[in-house]
Amino acid sequence: MNAQDLELLDPKKFPEVSLETLTREKRIARGYDELVILGTGELTKAFSVKANKVSASAKEKIEKAGGKVNVIEIPKRKGKLKKKTQAS
Repeated sequence: MNAQDLELLDPKKFPEVSLETLTREKRIARGYDELVILGTGELTKAFSVKANKVSASAKEKIEKAGGKVNVIEIPKRKGKLKKKTQAS
């Protein structure tokens, strides 16, 4: 999602922009496991954003518009994937 996509949202309907709220309101398709915000476009509305990754330019635009950014880490998977080996 880009800054210009946030600009299209209504701050009253989206007091918090997160993967959950965007999925619930059908702004993004189900099945995504992370939210990334990029800085393309202009942003004049203040939003509280909870995302897994936010570019520096997006963070600057969100904060300049009066919003807040909360970066949420994605939990790492437990254990390592084992590579199948072929017996000779």
